[in-house]
Amino acid sequence: MELEFNLKKLLWSVLLSMGEPVSAKKFQEFIHRSFPDRFMALSELKLAVEEMNAKLAGDGAPEEIAEGPEGYYIRLTPAFAEAVRAYKGEPKPQKMTAAAMETLSIITYRQPITRAQMEAIRGVNCDSPVQKLVELELIEGRQNEELPGRPFVFSTTGKFLQMCGIKSLSELPQSEAGEDERLKEFFKKAEAGQTQTEIITTQAPVETTEDQAKA
Repeated sequence: MELEFNLKKLLWSVLLSMGEPVSAKKFQEFIHRSFPDRFMALSELKLAVEEMNAKLAGDGAPEEIAEGPEGYYIRLTPAFAEAVRAYKGEPKPQKMTAAAMETLSIITYRQPITRAQMEAIRGVNCDSPVQKLVELELIEGRQNEELPGRPFVFSTTGKFLQMCGIKSLSELPQSEAGEDERLKEFFKKAEAGQTQTEIITTQAPVETTEDQAKA
């Protein structure tokens, strides 16, 4: 029996079966390879994801489709992620302090940046918030051989992009003078929305797969 083209069902099936994010480009290649007479623009895929997420949210589903730097993946919504965390007996993820949030904002818009430059902007020592952000894998440091003393310079990581639900830094709110509070609020929302990024596998109930993948 020939498989009927249904973009949403095909995407949902692939996402369910993969243990890693699926890039838009690779999924596009899969569609063109499997359905030679059907062209799928990346904008069409993006729209399909938005519609699927709208339906999932409307149905109160525990999952949603997220997009990170590596591609699309299925994750639990914050409320259900918290329930699963409680079931497993896992501790709640540590929240960033105000100092860490402020330091992250500085690094995000001025990277790569040295610790001394951060402290010049904040006016206080940044050792603790920098260490915390490194532990959370939201930033990483490397020695800059071109600067005097070869200091470490810090930049955000792929995990930071995933936490914010974006593919690149260009998708972040524009940084403007006097808007530090707005940027901190953005990071707070991103942190609050960060869920377990485990991919939901084919062990999910069959009825969920069929219901949520419908056009």
